[in-house]
Amino acid sequence: MKTLLLAMVAAFLSMGLFAQQPLSENHFSFIKENQTGHPVQPYPGVFSTNETIWVQDSSYFYLGDSHNDDGWILRSRSVVTQRDSSGNAVNSLFDFYDDATEAWSKAINMTSTYFQNNKEHTRLESPWNSDTQTWNDTLVYLIFNEDGALLLQVDKSWDFSNNHFTNGNKRVYNMVADSSYYDLTSYSLNMNTNLWELTFNERHYFNENHKDTLIVQRSWSSYSNEWLNIAKFFYTYDNGQKVTSLTMDWDSYLNIWVNERNTQYSYNTNGAVVLRLDKLWNTDSATWENLQQYNYYYNDAGNLDSLISMEWNSEQELWENYSRQIISRENDGNNTITLQQYWNGDTQQWENNSQTDIVNEAGINTEYTRQVWNNETEDWKNNAKYEFYWSEIEVHGIDEETANNITLYPNPANETISVLTPPSLSNNILSIYTLNGQLIKTVALNSIFSTIDISDIPSGLYFARFSTNHGIITKRFIKR
Repeated sequence: MKTLLLAMVAAFLSMGLFAQQPLSENHFSFIKENQTGHPVQPYPGVFSTNETIWVQDSSYFYLGDSHNDDGWILRSRSVVTQRDSSGNAVNSLFDFYDDATEAWSKAINMTSTYFQNNKEHTRLESPWNSDTQTWNDTLVYLIFNEDGALLLQVDKSWDFSNNHFTNGNKRVYNMVADSSYYDLTSYSLNMNTNLWELTFNERHYFNENHKDTLIVQRSWSSYSNEWLNIAKFFYTYDNGQKVTSLTMDWDSYLNIWVNERNTQYSYNTNGAVVLRLDKLWNTDSATWENLQQYNYYYNDAGNLDSLISMEWNSEQELWENYSRQIISRENDGNNTITLQQYWNGDTQQWENNSQTDIVNEAGINTEYTRQVWNNETEDWKNNAKYEFYWSEIEVHGIDEETANNITLYPNPANETISVLTPPSLSNNILSIYTLNGQLIKTVALNSIFSTIDISDIPSGLYFARFSTNHGIITKRFIKR
């Protein structure tokens, strides 16, 4: 169950870098222009507005309760335990929740380093070995450059029940200086020899705007010790927008490249895509045949309202509905609800499949919920949920860097909270207040690390007020 759970969490957090699909043509822009940020950056961020700093303290993951339609079962959490002076998360813990003992068990320890521009430089994730009661070898290791481009990713799978690694993959991104291409090379870990073995290569050629024009995929043959062609992807652009893509597969029998798929894109006057048309190559007739089309619809504000996909019926020579997504917005457009439906050709009606609800408060996502439709009972069933908890730090007479370096965790908390304070602060007093301003507890923080018992206070939202020799910092936390 833990292995499955970890896979589900990883799927939500990661971007699927090990899928044998061409990388986004924007990857080079990470290297040269930093147009879109980190290719992998699932961990907590920092937001500042005037004298208020928002930092994400933790996230909690739930699965739907199969015995209770409206219920959720707590499964895991990720908690930031240490930040640097800029507020970046340098250490986080990922824990599983044990239903039997109603306690948390260690799973993964995550540490990160950062460049001076606050871009992440390295990330190391280590699994917990319950037999030795120690953190084991590398589970995930990432290296980025100063522009946020991913240079190396090592990813292994850990069996938490039997405490051993089951497989591993490595991807190396090699940017060739003063050239028009870069290489992505993949390796697989041989569990018998503990050596990395070549498996896959993807070479990206790009234009002067740093957009992919050609991607060539090859697989390594350990039998013949050579690279074997797999596929090629061609892209064309108009005013910086992709208008066509062509996929060709390698025919190893004829030793030639053959057409496989052709995609065309159309845009509105605002530059948003309105139509994607996919066609497949028919080798018998040597012609392109319709396969799928995607129609995008926008509201007056330019936000996507719906997406309808259709499939080509070659016998009747017409387009038929396949699926659609309907996006509704609440709370001044901050909250989004996406409804996924599929077309029933027999009833000629749309049928519910799933819906996701993202709650956003003041520009910060606080909750993600997914439900699936039960055709038998004709109602929604809980599937998965993430809760994101943030600290709102009010700063008075103290610099932002020092305020960021005061860490309170976990948030939410059960029995205790831990506090880390920088050595530059002294005479530190922690006062806990209710939302109504009632003083609940006062504690002198005599060291840089303190643990405070809060088991005697009721569940709810509280203010943690830090009085220091440099000023006052106020944070919020939740007592479960």
